[in-house]
Amino acid sequence: MPIQVALDNMRLYQNTHKQFDVYYPKNWYFRSFGAAEGHLWLVGFADKEVEELDQALIELWLDSGQKTTSENTENGIFYATVPRDEASHYVVKGPVELKETILAIAHSIAKSEEIDS
Repeated sequence: MPIQVALDNMRLYQNTHKQFDVYYPKNWYFRSFGAAEGHLWLVGFADKEVEELDQALIELWLDSGQKTTSENTENGIFYATVPRDEASHYVVKGPVELKETILAIAHSIAKSEEIDS
C-alpha cells in the first residue's frame, strides 16, 4: 500500500495545451495520456513510474460538461470533482486510502492564467 505524502511536499505539473496547472506529490511520477479513455485530457500519478494507466494510483481527468464541486466514494474509490468553466470540469480519483492526497491535488488545480509565476 502506498505511503501518504506530506501535503506541503508538492511539485507543479503544468499543461500548456489544455491550460491548467496542478500540484502533485514531489516524489511521485506522472504520465500525461492526452485525450484518452473518453476524457478531454488524462494524467496518471503514482509513487513509481507510470507507463500504462493501470499503474497510476491517482488519475486526473479533464471532462466536458459543467459540474459543481463534489466528493464521493464508490466501491473504495474516492472522487473529487472540481469545476473548470461553463464547458468542462476536473475529476481526481483514486483509492479512498489516498483521500487526503486526492483532495490536495484537486484543491490545487487552476487554469494556467490563474497561477502566479
